[in-house]
Amino acid sequence: MKKLKLICAYALSAHILLSPAFGQLLNWHTPYLTSWVMFAGYSKGTIVGRFQSQVSETRSDIDRYKILGYPSIRQAPTSLRKVTARNFNEVVDRLCKRVRPLYFAGRTSAPEGW
Repeated sequence: MKKLKLICAYALSAHILLSPAFGQLLNWHTPYLTSWVMFAGYSKGTIVGRFQSQVSETRSDIDRYKILGYPSIRQAPTSLRKVTARNFNEVVDRLCKRVRPLYFAGRTSAPEGW
């Protein structure tokens, strides 16, 4: 009986850990195997990227925290540290008051990926 429990535990663990690999690596999906969800909840809609300014023909990255008067990222409000689709325009408006022209190169997280 002890061996049967051990075998069942190993089989269940292997199923949980290895079944998502079929969909990710082999692009093979079935309703019997679980699939990975890249983002769920907190990270959905997060925008990751770089704010840039342009001088002459050269674009350079800017530090949004220093431009808005925060000496470090820890002192900046959460709305500035975690840029999402909801507050992106607010952050851009604040930066545009101090830097022009302003560019952004980035991507948004979604359940399908980046």
